[in-house]
Amino acid sequence: MQLALLARVALITVASPLAVFAQSPQPSPPPAQTPPAAAPEEEDKTGTNPAKFMKTLILLNEFRSLGDEHGFDEFTFRYIEPIGKVKLQLSLPLDYTDASGVSQAGFGEAGLKASYKARMTRSYALIFNLDTTYPTATKSTFGFGKYVASPGATFAFFFRQGSVIFAPSLQQKFSYAGDATRAAVNQTLVDLYFVWKPKKSSWLIVDPQFVVDLEADTFYTFTEVELGRLMFGGVGSYVRPGIAIGKDRPADWNIEFGVKVVH
Repeated sequence: MQLALLARVALITVASPLAVFAQSPQPSPPPAQTPPAAAPEEEDKTGTNPAKFMKTLILLNEFRSLGDEHGFDEFTFRYIEPIGKVKLQLSLPLDYTDASGVSQAGFGEAGLKASYKARMTRSYALIFNLDTTYPTATKSTFGFGKYVASPGATFAFFFRQGSVIFAPSLQQKFSYAGDATRAAVNQTLVDLYFVWKPKKSSWLIVDPQFVVDLEADTFYTFTEVELGRLMFGGVGSYVRPGIAIGKDRPADWNIEFGVKVVH
């Protein structure tokens, strides 16, 4: 009898703590720590990537040496508005020249360009372009005097996270209406556009262009080099000298200064 009583006491003594332990809530494991979010990539505001559609305002002045101490100067207001995969660019020029021996100034030929980004990856992009100009010039020496269209395509290749870009393009430039007494326009343009950005705030562009004038049966090349730098925010400035080669070149050399605001 005593042995049975002692056994029951021992069983209760051992079982009670086990029951309490089983009923008590177990501590939940610490939550898994999520890795910190990667810092967002800094936005490129140099305006040098032809596949990067960004709202941009450009004020530029270009002087072209025509030879025989004559020159052509053009101040251009340019505005770019992106709409999804489409980019619209408006150019309004003010011109001055003494090419005819008499100084002339006035409004030049307005331009409107539309670009469509057909394909975009980390390594390349395909853009279709339609560049148009209109006979809005107040002087005949300021343009073709024709309605001109330039359909074309740009194939951009990106290297080193976009710090190096090679973007060749092909355009066919032709007139389709306008002053019947002025010469028709029919040109093929091949452009080899190369960009190197040693820093996020500076860039170097080498831009050779080959022009075949099918109407006049002439050929010349035009090469420009651009040095630019962001000053603050999306405001940058650049200088762009160039030289033409070929007996039928329209100018000997040129130099362009510009300020761009990229938003």
